[in-house]
Amino acid sequence: MSVRRLTTGFRALYGTSVMEHHRRRCLDQAARLLVETDWTVDRIGHEVGYSSASNFVYAFRRDRGITPARFRRARS
Repeated sequence: MSVRRLTTGFRALYGTSVMEHHRRRCLDQAARLLVETDWTVDRIGHEVGYSSASNFVYAFRRDRGITPARFRRARS
């Protein structure tokens, strides 16, 4: 299967790109970890695949409209 056929089929099936789907899954996992663990934001970012805490915080805030720390406080 070609890359083009895969990406076109994935978008038709899920309504989003492979990368966007992966990013969303990582941030959903991060949200669960923020609520269910006492791990630091830095550790959670690393666990879900971000190379730095600042990249993770930026992506999380862009996606959820709130920083990870505030997200955690709001749900504790």
